[in-house]
Amino acid sequence: MQPTLCSKCKKNVAVVFISRQNEKGEMVNEGLCLKCAAQLGLPQVDDMMKRMGISDEDLDTLNSEMLQAMSGVENIEDLPGGEDAVFAAERALLEQHGHTVVVYERSNEEAAHGAAKALLPFRAVWNRRAARDVRNIMEQQHIDAVHIHNTLLLLSPAVVRAAKKCGVPVVLTLHNFRLFCPNGILLRDGRVCEDCPHHGLHCALRHRCYRGSRAQTLVVVAAYWLHRVLGTWRGIAITTPTEFDREKLLEFNKIHPTFDENRLIVKPNPVTVPSG
Repeated sequence: MQPTLCSKCKKNVAVVFISRQNEKGEMVNEGLCLKCAAQLGLPQVDDMMKRMGISDEDLDTLNSEMLQAMSGVENIEDLPGGEDAVFAAERALLEQHGHTVVVYERSNEEAAHGAAKALLPFRAVWNRRAARDVRNIMEQQHIDAVHIHNTLLLLSPAVVRAAKKCGVPVVLTLHNFRLFCPNGILLRDGRVCEDCPHHGLHCALRHRCYRGSRAQTLVVVAAYWLHRVLGTWRGIAITTPTEFDREKLLEFNKIHPTFDENRLIVKPNPVTVPSG
Protein backbone atom coordinates (compact mmCIF):
# COMPACT_ATOMS: atom_id res chain seq x y z
CA MET A 1 0.00 0.00 0.00
CA GLN A 2 1.31 3.42 -0.95
CA PRO A 3 1.32 6.33 1.55
CA THR A 4 -1.84 8.47 1.54
CA LEU A 5 -1.80 11.18 -1.10
CA CYS A 6 -2.73 14.78 -0.43
CA SER A 7 -6.47 15.26 -0.89
CA LYS A 8 -5.87 18.67 -2.49
CA CYS A 9 -3.01 18.29 -4.98
CA LYS A 10 -3.39 14.47 -5.36
CA LYS A 11 0.34 13.97 -5.91
CA ASN A 12 2.31 14.56 -2.71
CA VAL A 13 2.32 12.48 0.48
CA ALA A 14 -0.19 13.65 3.08
CA VAL A 15 1.47 14.46 6.41
CA VAL A 16 -1.05 16.89 7.95
CA PHE A 17 -4.56 15.67 8.75
CA ILE A 18 -7.47 18.00 9.49
CA SER A 19 -11.24 17.81 9.95
CA ARG A 20 -13.55 20.36 8.32
CA GLN A 21 -17.15 20.88 7.33
CA ASN A 22 -18.05 20.29 3.69
CA GLU A 23 -20.76 22.06 1.71
CA LYS A 24 -23.40 19.79 3.29
CA GLY A 25 -22.31 20.66 6.81
CA GLU A 26 -20.77 17.21 7.31
CA MET A 27 -17.45 16.73 9.04
CA VAL A 28 -14.87 15.22 6.70
CA ASN A 29 -11.23 14.29 7.24
CA GLU A 30 -8.56 15.48 4.83
CA GLY A 31 -4.90 14.65 4.47
CA LEU A 32 -2.66 17.41 3.14
CA CYS A 33 0.95 17.59 2.07
CA LEU A 34 3.13 20.25 3.70
CA LYS A 35 2.86 22.59 0.72
CA CYS A 36 -0.92 22.51 0.54
CA ALA A 37 -1.23 22.83 4.31
CA ALA A 38 1.02 25.89 4.19
CA GLN A 39 -1.08 27.41 1.40
CA LEU A 40 -4.17 27.08 3.59
CA GLY A 41 -2.44 29.22 6.19
CA LEU A 42 -2.84 26.72 9.05
CA PRO A 43 -1.22 28.45 12.05
CA GLN A 44 0.28 25.27 13.47
CA VAL A 45 1.99 24.50 10.17
CA ASP A 46 3.21 28.09 9.75
CA ASP A 47 4.66 28.07 13.25
CA MET A 48 6.37 24.71 12.72
CA MET A 49 7.92 25.86 9.44
CA LYS A 50 9.23 29.06 11.00
CA ARG A 51 10.71 27.25 14.00
CA MET A 52 12.34 24.59 11.82
CA GLY A 53 13.60 27.00 9.20
CA ILE A 54 11.66 25.42 6.32
CA SER A 55 11.28 27.80 3.39
CA ASP A 56 8.67 27.65 0.62
CA GLU A 57 11.41 26.43 -1.73
CA ASP A 58 12.17 23.54 0.63
CA LEU A 59 8.59 22.26 0.45
CA ASP A 60 8.83 20.99 -3.14
CA THR A 61 12.03 19.12 -2.32
CA LEU A 62 10.57 17.62 0.83
CA ASN A 63 7.43 16.49 -0.95
CA SER A 64 9.36 14.89 -3.79
CA GLU A 65 11.57 13.00 -1.34
CA MET A 66 8.81 11.71 0.94
CA LEU A 67 7.62 8.69 -1.06
CA GLN A 68 11.14 7.49 -1.75
CA ALA A 69 12.24 8.05 1.84
CA MET A 70 9.40 6.03 3.31
CA SER A 71 10.30 3.04 1.14
CA GLY A 72 13.13 2.13 3.53
CA VAL A 73 11.06 2.13 6.68
CA GLU A 74 10.97 -1.64 7.06
CA ASN A 75 14.68 -1.67 7.83
CA ILE A 76 14.55 0.73 10.77
CA GLU A 77 16.38 -0.67 13.77
CA ASP A 78 15.87 -4.28 12.76
CA LEU A 79 18.87 -5.60 14.63
CA PRO A 80 19.20 -5.86 18.42
CA GLY A 81 21.51 -3.24 19.84
CA GLY A 82 22.84 -1.83 23.08
CA GLU A 83 19.45 -0.62 24.23
CA ASP A 84 18.06 -4.14 23.92
CA ALA A 85 20.91 -5.54 25.99
CA VAL A 86 20.41 -2.94 28.73
CA PHE A 87 16.67 -3.61 28.81
CA ALA A 88 17.20 -7.37 29.08
CA ALA A 89 19.78 -6.98 31.86
CA GLU A 90 17.62 -4.61 33.90
CA ARG A 91 14.58 -6.80 33.49
CA ALA A 92 16.51 -9.84 34.69
CA LEU A 93 17.90 -7.90 37.65
CA LEU A 94 14.45 -6.76 38.75
CA GLU A 95 12.94 -10.23 38.41
CA GLN A 96 15.82 -11.76 40.37
CA HIS A 97 14.90 -9.47 43.25
CA GLY A 98 11.26 -10.48 43.26
CA HIS A 99 9.70 -7.75 41.14
CA THR A 100 7.09 -8.47 38.47
CA VAL A 101 8.02 -6.85 35.16
CA VAL A 102 5.20 -6.23 32.69
CA VAL A 103 6.67 -5.57 29.25
CA TYR A 104 5.09 -3.45 26.53
CA GLU A 105 7.05 -3.44 23.29
CA ARG A 106 6.30 -3.17 19.60
CA SER A 107 7.95 -5.03 16.76
CA ASN A 108 9.59 -3.22 13.87
CA GLU A 109 7.79 -5.67 11.59
CA GLU A 110 4.56 -3.81 12.31
CA ALA A 111 5.74 -0.91 10.16
CA ALA A 112 7.06 -3.00 7.30
CA HIS A 113 4.01 -3.11 5.07
CA GLY A 114 0.62 -1.70 4.24
CA ALA A 115 -1.23 0.95 6.19
CA ALA A 116 1.09 0.73 9.19
CA LYS A 117 4.03 1.68 6.99
CA ALA A 118 2.11 4.59 5.47
CA LEU A 119 1.00 5.86 8.87
CA LEU A 120 4.38 5.53 10.56
CA PRO A 121 5.45 9.17 9.99
CA PHE A 122 2.38 10.41 11.88
CA ARG A 123 2.44 7.73 14.57
CA ALA A 124 6.10 8.46 15.25
CA VAL A 125 4.94 11.91 16.37
CA TRP A 126 1.85 10.78 18.30
CA ASN A 127 0.77 7.15 18.47
CA ARG A 128 -2.70 7.09 20.00
CA ARG A 129 -2.90 3.32 20.00
CA ALA A 130 0.36 2.93 21.91
CA ALA A 131 -0.69 5.57 24.45
CA ARG A 132 -4.03 3.83 24.92
CA ASP A 133 -2.33 0.45 25.33
CA VAL A 134 -0.04 1.83 28.03
CA ARG A 135 -2.95 3.36 29.96
CA ASN A 136 -4.94 0.12 29.76
CA ILE A 137 -2.03 -2.02 30.92
CA MET A 138 -1.31 0.28 33.85
CA GLU A 139 -4.93 0.25 34.98
CA GLN A 140 -5.45 -3.48 34.53
CA GLN A 141 -2.12 -4.61 35.98
CA HIS A 142 -1.98 -1.99 38.77
CA ILE A 143 1.48 -0.88 37.72
CA ASP A 144 3.55 0.84 40.44
CA ALA A 145 6.18 2.47 38.21
CA VAL A 146 6.99 2.81 34.53
CA HIS A 147 10.47 2.62 32.98
CA ILE A 148 10.70 3.69 29.34
CA HIS A 149 13.73 2.96 27.17
CA ASN A 150 12.93 3.98 23.61
CA THR A 151 9.90 5.55 21.93
CA LEU A 152 11.32 5.99 18.40
CA LEU A 153 9.64 5.34 16.05
CA LEU A 154 6.86 2.90 16.80
CA LEU A 155 5.69 4.14 20.20
CA SER A 156 6.14 7.93 20.05
CA PRO A 157 6.64 10.15 23.11
CA ALA A 158 2.86 10.01 23.59
CA VAL A 159 3.41 6.93 25.77
CA VAL A 160 5.39 9.10 28.21
CA ARG A 161 2.41 11.42 28.55
CA ALA A 162 0.05 8.47 28.97
CA ALA A 163 2.18 7.04 31.79
CA LYS A 164 2.38 10.42 33.54
CA LYS A 165 -1.39 10.79 33.52
CA CYS A 166 -1.75 7.53 35.44
CA GLY A 167 -0.08 9.14 38.45
CA VAL A 168 2.78 6.70 39.03
CA PRO A 169 6.54 7.41 38.94
CA VAL A 170 7.92 7.47 35.38
CA VAL A 171 11.57 6.89 34.52
CA LEU A 172 13.06 7.48 31.08
CA THR A 173 16.50 6.14 30.22
CA LEU A 174 18.30 8.18 27.59
CA HIS A 175 20.61 5.94 25.59
CA ASN A 176 21.66 8.79 23.31
CA PHE A 177 21.26 12.55 22.77
CA ARG A 178 18.17 12.39 20.58
CA LEU A 179 16.22 14.86 22.74
CA PHE A 180 18.49 17.50 21.22
CA CYS A 181 20.11 15.73 18.24
CA PRO A 182 17.91 13.85 15.72
CA ASN A 183 20.63 11.34 14.83
CA GLY A 184 21.31 10.87 18.53
CA ILE A 185 25.11 10.75 18.49
CA LEU A 186 26.32 14.36 18.04
CA LEU A 187 28.33 13.35 14.98
CA ARG A 188 28.04 14.42 11.34
CA ASP A 189 30.38 13.54 8.49
CA GLY A 190 32.82 11.99 10.94
CA ARG A 191 33.08 15.12 13.11
CA VAL A 192 31.50 16.28 16.35
CA CYS A 193 28.39 18.33 15.59
CA GLU A 194 26.35 20.28 18.15
CA ASP A 195 24.40 22.45 15.72
CA CYS A 196 20.96 21.24 16.79
CA PRO A 197 21.55 21.50 20.57
CA HIS A 198 22.87 25.05 20.16
CA HIS A 199 20.85 26.44 17.25
CA GLY A 200 17.70 24.31 17.01
CA LEU A 201 16.45 21.03 15.59
CA HIS A 202 15.91 22.56 12.15
CA CYS A 203 19.67 22.23 11.53
CA ALA A 204 19.18 18.49 11.11
CA LEU A 205 16.88 19.06 8.14
CA ARG A 206 19.58 20.94 6.26
CA HIS A 207 22.02 18.07 6.70
CA ARG A 208 19.51 15.17 6.43
CA CYS A 209 20.85 13.84 9.71
CA TYR A 210 18.42 10.95 10.24
CA ARG A 211 19.26 8.10 7.87
CA GLY A 212 20.42 10.57 5.20
CA SER A 213 16.83 11.54 4.42
CA ARG A 214 15.34 14.98 4.85
CA ALA A 215 11.84 13.51 4.92
CA GLN A 216 12.61 11.01 7.67
CA THR A 217 14.58 13.66 9.53
CA LEU A 218 11.49 15.87 9.40
CA VAL A 219 9.47 13.15 11.14
CA VAL A 220 12.01 12.86 13.98
CA VAL A 221 12.39 16.63 14.29
CA ALA A 222 8.61 17.11 14.40
CA ALA A 223 8.21 14.50 17.14
CA TYR A 224 10.87 15.93 19.42
CA TRP A 225 9.99 19.55 18.76
CA LEU A 226 6.29 19.01 19.47
CA HIS A 227 6.86 17.13 22.70
CA ARG A 228 9.43 19.68 23.85
CA VAL A 229 6.77 22.37 23.42
CA LEU A 230 4.18 20.22 25.22
CA GLY A 231 6.51 19.57 28.16
CA THR A 232 6.29 15.82 27.73
CA TRP A 233 9.65 15.15 29.46
CA ARG A 234 8.95 17.35 32.46
CA GLY A 235 7.87 15.82 35.75
CA ILE A 236 9.64 12.49 35.16
CA ALA A 237 12.96 11.05 36.26
CA ILE A 238 15.54 10.76 33.49
CA THR A 239 18.62 8.57 33.69
CA THR A 240 21.75 8.63 31.58
CA PRO A 241 24.61 6.10 31.70
CA THR A 242 27.61 8.42 32.21
CA GLU A 243 28.55 11.71 33.83
CA PHE A 244 29.68 12.98 30.43
CA ASP A 245 26.19 12.39 29.04
CA ARG A 246 24.67 14.16 32.02
CA GLU A 247 26.89 17.22 31.63
CA LYS A 248 26.16 17.53 27.92
CA LEU A 249 22.42 17.12 28.43
CA LEU A 250 22.41 19.78 31.16
CA GLU A 251 24.38 22.10 28.86
CA PHE A 252 21.88 21.64 26.04
CA ASN A 253 18.90 21.90 28.37
CA LYS A 254 19.95 25.40 29.42
CA ILE A 255 19.66 26.49 25.79
CA HIS A 256 16.45 24.62 24.96
CA PRO A 257 14.65 23.74 28.23
CA THR A 258 13.23 20.27 27.77
CA PHE A 259 13.35 18.41 31.11
CA ASP A 260 13.69 19.12 34.84
CA GLU A 261 17.40 19.41 35.60
CA ASN A 262 17.01 18.18 39.17
CA ARG A 263 15.48 14.95 37.86
CA LEU A 264 18.43 13.96 35.65
CA ILE A 265 20.63 11.34 37.27
CA VAL A 266 23.48 9.06 36.24
CA LYS A 267 22.66 5.33 36.28
CA PRO A 268 25.38 3.19 34.72
CA ASN A 269 24.26 0.31 32.55
CA PRO A 270 24.22 -3.03 34.39
CA VAL A 271 26.66 -5.78 33.49
CA THR A 272 26.71 -9.48 34.25
CA VAL A 273 29.76 -10.50 36.28
CA PRO A 274 30.93 -14.04 35.46
CA SER A 275 31.01 -16.34 38.46
CA GLY A 276 34.42 -17.50 39.70
